[in-house]
Amino acid sequence: MRKKSSHPTQRDQHPKSHGYVHGELVVEGDLPESFRQGLFANPNSYPCWVRFSNGSSKRDAQGKFVPDATRQGDDIVVTSDIRGMAVKVLGVTGEMVPEAAGRTGEQDLIMINSPVFFIRNVVDYLVFFKVMAAIAKGTINFKAQPPLIPAEDVAAVQQVKYALDLVGKIQNSEAGVVHSPLQTTFWSATPYKLGEAAMKYKMVPVTPEPRFDPSQSVDLENLFRDAISSQLARTEAQFDLLVQVQTDATEMPIEDPTKLWEETSSPYVKVATLRLPQQDINSPDRLAEDEHQSFSPWHSLAAHRPLGGVNRARRMYGHLAQERNKDNQAG
Repeated sequence: MRKKSSHPTQRDQHPKSHGYVHGELVVEGDLPESFRQGLFANPNSYPCWVRFSNGSSKRDAQGKFVPDATRQGDDIVVTSDIRGMAVKVLGVTGEMVPEAAGRTGEQDLIMINSPVFFIRNVVDYLVFFKVMAAIAKGTINFKAQPPLIPAEDVAAVQQVKYALDLVGKIQNSEAGVVHSPLQTTFWSATPYKLGEAAMKYKMVPVTPEPRFDPSQSVDLENLFRDAISSQLARTEAQFDLLVQVQTDATEMPIEDPTKLWEETSSPYVKVATLRLPQQDINSPDRLAEDEHQSFSPWHSLAAHRPLGGVNRARRMYGHLAQERNKDNQAG
């Protein structure tokens, strides 16, 4: 971030926003006893902010984000990427994790459009970044015939090939084909505490609206912002928040978020409703608030402490946000 010359400094992870939306999270009143932990302990209504985003930081020669979609003849081609949904629930009460210092009363829910994460552990994460940098530079080229992989990079590619395959699978799966973030399911992918148990969670859209048609977009470069903006200009949007409890430590591991927790072993249970009312998401004030805001799994109640090595590495999110905002205030 410090080496980048562009200003303002933007997020390194999920930098392109499709909309920063205010809403309300309404916790159910008849939950099973085992689910009544932390945020879900009592029926309540909490104000919240929701940010929808792209995972990639790819830009064109002019420094603009790669378009969300382009028109090729009569076809609309949507750019492949991992999409994100981050929810900041405000006004929560209870013990916070120590890493949440300065963010008391906030419970962040961090999700992507995949039920599994693409990397097993932090060691592989570091190798993955090196391989991706080599791909960006062209020193590794999988499209060449035969694929171009320098001898010194062969071991690294073999180590994280599963992650490269998973990224492609997420981008091109049914869940990865996004037309509107308001009509997309998002998962935590990584695990969290639910009191003394462990859980994963997901947001499922409850949308009577017809599926958003990209051909109706007035701004294909910002297709997903257009989809959110157009829907919330005329009606509200809703999601169901559902929780899945770990029931088998072997089949539902904490330390390997690439392994799917099968719903046949533990079905999801609805714990809350997320309501997003009609609103304008494109005002200058809203755009500025979006860029200033920070989300982290570690803005969390102790009852929902992030679990696993990948989540432990995500402690850096808060530090990155502080550096970003400090740099932008100085600039």
